[in-house]
Amino acid sequence: MGTRRSLGALADLSQQNVVDAVLNADEVKLVQRLLGDPTVLPQVFKTWLSAYVETNPPILPISQIVGFTQFTPNQVLTSGAVSTTSNTYVSLSGGPTFSNLADGLYLLLYGAQSNPTTGNLLYVSPSVNSATPSDTVAATVSTGGSISIMSATTVSLSNNGVNTVELQYKSSGGANSQFANRFLIAIKYANL
Repeated sequence: MGTRRSLGALADLSQQNVVDAVLNADEVKLVQRLLGDPTVLPQVFKTWLSAYVETNPPILPISQIVGFTQFTPNQVLTSGAVSTTSNTYVSLSGGPTFSNLADGLYLLLYGAQSNPTTGNLLYVSPSVNSATPSDTVAATVSTGGSISIMSATTVSLSNNGVNTVELQYKSSGGANSQFANRFLIAIKYANL
């Protein structure tokens, strides 16, 4: 049935770049049988293989795992311009909003193009699970003219997998304030 190789010989082969002998027909049949039903492989080989893979892990990009979306960024862009005169946070048509985000730790990136009137402070801040947005993490601007603003924060979402993040807006001076090209990006970076 061909040359029988010991486990020591297998270890020696792992150090070589090229196998020096071609398998004969009986050895090919044996390899096909063993790989066709890995439960018949000797336990000593299974132990060696496990240790080898642990010390020499294959390089596998996460993009090659079909269906993996656990840490995929979510993004929404709303291009239409909307206005508010509210001096408390309000939702504007088009959001942007995320619904049904999985529980976890997220990095939120958000912003808008704004056009404040002089002396009027504009705020863009995320509302997490319907909570009132915070001024401390808001993207703000107070100068006149068209300008883009952006901010970022980390949040912990834990609402049984039905988390909502929505951008809300306010104008401190009560003057008509316009927001356009609004965006929200949520990047999950850890599980809870």
